[in-house]
Amino acid sequence: MQFYKCEKKLAEETEAAEGVKYKYIGLAVLWVALALVTGILILYANRSDYSVTDRENGFSIESKRMNTELEREYEAQKGDQIAIGHDIDDGYIEITIEDSEGQVLASQSYEDWSEDIQTIVVPKDGRYRIICKGRHARGSIQVNLE
Repeated sequence: MQFYKCEKKLAEETEAAEGVKYKYIGLAVLWVALALVTGILILYANRSDYSVTDRENGFSIESKRMNTELEREYEAQKGDQIAIGHDIDDGYIEITIEDSEGQVLASQSYEDWSEDIQTIVVPKDGRYRIICKGRHARGSIQVNLE
């Protein structure tokens, strides 16, 4: 703004005053357009593309790109098992199992992809939340209650 005011004051004596105004309007429009394009690119890069199939005894996630958190809640009896299987090609997944009081029963992050199935035994009757958080994850996850 200071440059605009100074240049306008100097150009007032000539016919170039209108050109000064348009030059700075053009620069402002260029900055706004650059900010919009950058914002759109960031949003596009972080979008999620996945589908969830809910079943009576669990759920499956098929993901081309998962950048979000997904939560499911199930009723389980003492001794039931929660089996987690995955076939992930790329990315990061964190799976957490909590009881109704918020105590974490199990939490596992998968970047290594060496384990195929993990089974957790339910210690007491109640409701359990299964939370899956993904970051650029591509592949499939299966959660089964047995």
